[in-house]
Amino acid sequence: MKERLRLAKTRMGNNKLPKLIISARFALAIISLAMLCSCALAQDYTADYWYREGIELFENDSMNESVLAMDRVIQIDPMNSSAWLSKAKALEILGNGHEASKAYEIALNLIDKDLKKKPQDAPGWQAKGEVLTGLGRNEESLKARERALEIFVQILEKNPSDGEAWWSKANVLEGMGRSDEALQAYEKVIELNHTPRLANALLIMSYDFAMKGKYDEFLKAFHRALELIPANNTAKLARAWNSAGFALAELGREEEALEAFEKYTELNPEDKYSWRMKGDMAYVLDRYNVSVEAYDQALQIDPKWAEVWYKKGTTLDKMGNCKEAVKAFEEAVTTSDEVIQKDAGNASGIWIIKGYAFLKLNKYDEAMEALDRALKNAPPSVPVFPAEAWNGKGDILLALGENEKALEAYNKSIEFNPAFGRAWHGKGLAQSALGQFSEADLSFRVARKLGYQE
Repeated sequence: MKERLRLAKTRMGNNKLPKLIISARFALAIISLAMLCSCALAQDYTADYWYREGIELFENDSMNESVLAMDRVIQIDPMNSSAWLSKAKALEILGNGHEASKAYEIALNLIDKDLKKKPQDAPGWQAKGEVLTGLGRNEESLKARERALEIFVQILEKNPSDGEAWWSKANVLEGMGRSDEALQAYEKVIELNHTPRLANALLIMSYDFAMKGKYDEFLKAFHRALELIPANNTAKLARAWNSAGFALAELGREEEALEAFEKYTELNPEDKYSWRMKGDMAYVLDRYNVSVEAYDQALQIDPKWAEVWYKKGTTLDKMGNCKEAVKAFEEAVTTSDEVIQKDAGNASGIWIIKGYAFLKLNKYDEAMEALDRALKNAPPSVPVFPAEAWNGKGDILLALGENEKALEAYNKSIEFNPAFGRAWHGKGLAQSALGQFSEADLSFRVARKLGYQE
């Protein structure tokens, strides 16, 4: 489930109710960032302290700050494979594929050395599986995860009441794509009342209930999880409400979903991501004024957020406010350029935003160039990037009347992400333009089933 959440983060545009699980993004840890920037404060903290801080920042979706924290760990303990792995994951999410790959390679070398000393270290094998996935070496990753699973099974045979082992087993199974078995393991965590992981297990189960259309069971598990989260842990409460927002959207309860995202903003008013999520959900409900207001709140916190400038432009375009929409799209291009100038070769997600913004401005050559750069620099383990890039290329080619090439592009997009509703809709448009009406009808039906709406 964590992998699905991570992969869905970078979806562009304003698809209504996308069927991929979309990850939560959470509050910026301002106090922690201040610590990170202060050598005087940092000198008294240990590697363990900075690692815990980095993990918390990662979980709160403060990726840049998490990287800084992991760098502090590495300065103190250069052989810390866990810090290198966490840094690699954060860099990958940020779209910095080149630096992420370097960090993954270092982590892999360190983990291999550790496993030679401790071949029965299940978490080590699990970490190796994650590293190999990050490097696109999926067959090797599966073997490493299988080894981790074997060891966790052995641990549980000796002690069936080991709640932490059940939790780890569930995570390994999820990473292997064996979601049903993973859910059974999460259920064991709940059954054993394993307090350190209980709230998280309940939240995972609640989302699964939502995916299966079980509203009452979702509410029961979700509210039980809320009761276990301390009232002063606003970051974790915010994550819970954010997850609930997406779960309620999956259940078709859009009004309740918007209320959940509003709760998210109340808990974290300084969190730019909370406002973006509220804006996205308001867009789904055709409440474009509310959506623009939420995006403006996000942009007050981060005026250089290219993705939100793009989303604001799309919303203004829906409202018929073409002049302001153009300004927003132009701002999306400008802010994208600022990021790209810092690291042109690794900002795959930013190249995609820039390409889509150029597309909205009818600058097709510039849009195509940007999307080609996105494809060139996309991390191999993140199929969402190439799926978005090929979909954008399809939109450009369709606008230019090159319908056969557009169809090829949409098919490439769907190869990378078969659940991409916008790509299926684009495929239908290309097929219609080519006179393939029965095929187009099927593509449109698939798009609707995947949540696409005009």
